[in-house]
Amino acid sequence: MKNIVTVVTLGAIGLSLSAQQPPMGGDFGRRGAGNGRPPMERMQSDVDENFAITHMPDIPDLTLSQREKLGKALSEEHKKIMELMGQKRDLIPLPAHGEEPDQKETEKLRKKIDKIDSKIEKTKEKADKKYKKILSAEQYSVFLEQKEKIEFRRHEPRPMRPGMPPRDMVMPNEGVGF
Repeated sequence: MKNIVTVVTLGAIGLSLSAQQPPMGGDFGRRGAGNGRPPMERMQSDVDENFAITHMPDIPDLTLSQREKLGKALSEEHKKIMELMGQKRDLIPLPAHGEEPDQKETEKLRKKIDKIDSKIEKTKEKADKKYKKILSAEQYSVFLEQKEKIEFRRHEPRPMRPGMPPRDMVMPNEGVGF
């Protein structure tokens, strides 16, 4: 009886070990898909930090060089402002049900938010100086009128094939030991 229990236990352990994936996405010593590197969705990259300009209004006599410099400056400004807005959003607490906010905490929070708002304004002023250097006076005035019409989107990697889920999407059975 002991032998049967031991054999069944060892068989169950062996079966569960053989069903697991090898560490680091490798293929048990064979060169293959992972080559010992972590899967792509776990790799950090700067791609998701970039913003693409999806719509930029026409500015008269804008050269290719000016367009490139302006696009880069706009993307940098937008990225910095979005980071600061994220910090601001993280500061704002979710209201607790039935609780009154503490006056001192509210005042400290207000000061921190005002500090972030001033950083946003400074970022806009610095970017405005860059725009003045890049563009002529006439182009700059048209740019200021049209600046609100500029549209951005976060650059995200596309799925490998049509119909495939995005790489950062967690699959239902991912991370489960079965």
